[in-house]
Amino acid sequence: MASSTFTAWPIGIRLFNRPEHVRELLSSLASQSIPVDASLLTFSIDGFSGSLDQIRGRTDNTTQVAALVTEYFPAATILQFASNVGIGESTFELQKKVFANEDANWAIFLEEDIVLEPDFLAAMDHLIKLAQDHEEIVKVGTGQLNLGYLKTPIKPGRKDFFLGQGTKAIAERRTFFEQRKGLTEVYLATIAGRQYSDRDEAQVFATMAEHGVFTIMGNNDVVHDRITASLRKLFVVSGQALLVDQGISGETNFVHPEIPIPAGGTGSVLTSTAADLAACLGELQSEQHEFEQKFFKNFWGGYMVSKSGGLAIRVLLKKIKGLISKK
Repeated sequence: MASSTFTAWPIGIRLFNRPEHVRELLSSLASQSIPVDASLLTFSIDGFSGSLDQIRGRTDNTTQVAALVTEYFPAATILQFASNVGIGESTFELQKKVFANEDANWAIFLEEDIVLEPDFLAAMDHLIKLAQDHEEIVKVGTGQLNLGYLKTPIKPGRKDFFLGQGTKAIAERRTFFEQRKGLTEVYLATIAGRQYSDRDEAQVFATMAEHGVFTIMGNNDVVHDRITASLRKLFVVSGQALLVDQGISGETNFVHPEIPIPAGGTGSVLTSTAADLAACLGELQSEQHEFEQKFFKNFWGGYMVSKSGGLAIRVLLKKIKGLISKK
């Protein structure tokens, strides 16, 4: 059954220049079914100067965003950037700030374009506690199912727990943040000095591949999903979403698609148990392996139709012909 005692986990929330969405998020956070300790809230507000919003002639609303935070949670900490540093950097600085709290074994991270259901924090607290004894589980969330399920449908009978994806509304284990910290710094150094939307994805691929992380996209969400998979860790979510993704226009306009799950898979996450999680952990690991196999097979297929792949095939055929002629 659900935990009877709530643990006040630190919460980090990344904001930018969308006061209308920020108000909805803050209102939903203030309306949770469990109390929110405002002293454990940290907000990062990316700077307007140098942003795409400024380039596109939009209004600077970052002061209004900060005022909304103070209105709803006056005891919260605000990390405000003077100029725009981008999604990746602002998120990482927020995470470092939150995990500077030595008691933060886990922390919850949110983005501005979501609205939370009243039981969201209670569900996250419950999931963290269920995952605590499974070191391979380093992230938990509600909804946000892995897109691998679009091509590999969830097996009938599965309920309660699935593989997750993304960084929009997650809880992360502190030890994992420390483990991936160096890889995140490599990624951020690779995209530094350019607009986030104008990052060199080929350079991101080449640099991260040197460090054992293969990603065909250079955005923050995908890179960190690939880091999680490369380090053989799991992001586990419930089928019950408990949030609405508004998918704001701009740099973060991706709305997670609906993925069909078996009947019974959307029941209340608060009724799931440690035994339920333990029972499907092996299947989650098997699915992770299957997704990785498909990812690299697709990657290989792309290479084989590339110029480099074609050259490799021609060299190989030439060698085979040479060996045949010698016989």
